[in-house]
This record gives sequence, C-alpha cells and structure tokens, in this order.
Amino acid sequence: MGGGALGWILAAVGGYVIKSAIKPYLSTLKLGPDSSEAIQVALRILSSLAIFAIGTIVLYATLFGPERDALPVVWVTLAALLLVGLAVTGKPAELAANRMLIFSTVIGGWTIALSAAAMRTNLLAAQVELDGVVGQYKDTQITSGYFLALFGMLVAFVGATSLWAKRRDIIINQQRAERQRVAAVASAAEIQAALELAQQHQRETRAKQSG
Repeated sequence: MGGGALGWILAAVGGYVIKSAIKPYLSTLKLGPDSSEAIQVALRILSSLAIFAIGTIVLYATLFGPERDALPVVWVTLAALLLVGLAVTGKPAELAANRMLIFSTVIGGWTIALSAAAMRTNLLAAQVELDGVVGQYKDTQITSGYFLALFGMLVAFVGATSLWAKRRDIIINQQRAERQRVAAVASAAEIQAALELAQQHQRETRAKQSG
C-alpha cells in the first residue's frame, strides 16, 4: 500500500488535519499595527495554504509515498488516526464525537459491502472441502446475516446523521443567542455611557448659567 494517487490522497488528508490543528494559532499573526484587515486575512490564508502544502509533501515523502508491505492493522490504524484528526479538528469542536460516529458508520458499511465476494468465496471453498450431504448444496450465496448487517449500518448512519444535525442546530442557536446577548450588553453599555455624558453636559451647562 502507498504511493500513487492513493498516497497523495492520504497525504492530503493528513496535511489538512495538520493545517486545521494549527489554524487557530494563525489568528495571532500580524504584520504590524498599521496593516489593514485585508492584509491580515491574506496573510492567514497564505499561511494556511503553505502549512497544508508542506504537511502534504512531507507526509507523502516519508509515510504515504513509498509502497510498503505491512499488516492490515497498520493501515487500519493510520486510517483511523486520520479520521480522528478530521473529527477533532472540524468546527465546531463540540460536534467531534458526532462526526466520528458518522465516519465510523460509513467505514463500517463500506467494509461490509465489500466483503460479500470474500464471504461467498469462503463458503464455496468450505463447501468443496466437505463430503456427504452437506457438500451437495451446490452454489452457496451470501447469507441473510450479511444483508441484515448492511441494513443495520445504514440505519446507524441515518441515526448518526440525525443526531449530528440536531446537535448542530442546538449549537448554532446557542451561539446565535450568545452573540445577541453580547450585542445587547454592548448596546446597553453604549446607551448608558451616552446618557451619563448627556447628564454631565447638562450639569456643566447649568453650572455655567448659574455662574
């Protein structure tokens, strides 16, 4: 495994995870107090692209570029780490567990769907090795348990997606309410400051008139 288009895809996913993990720290980058907001945004975008490109190239050159022979558990572990990285670095962070659940159901369903041919081959091989009545069932298809497992993963995916959507709506509403609260507090503070300034101006005017 490794090398070619698949190696670049895995390396790009890893580079994206690295970029997403470092991106929150890029907000502190500033050219200077006199630089405009547009320049600051352009600097953050260029920094993100540079980190993504460097991370992708390094991962491809060191890990995913060369073709390697390894146990399946090694590649499964690497894929799981990439999925965990995508789930954790995604925004908002509160949905990391929901994203990981969706990824798990997709990978599980994909694995079950691709295992049909291997299951049928194993059943045929076992049947050929048998003697007597059991060995005369002729062609053996995959069993109903396979379809039940595949349908179960589909139900799990729909449930995971529904939970993610519901929790996302809750988080969005909470964030909107928090922004409205902050805006209301700032507006009230501005009104209070303007009122105090007007009262002070009135007191100064009365003092001048009485003097």
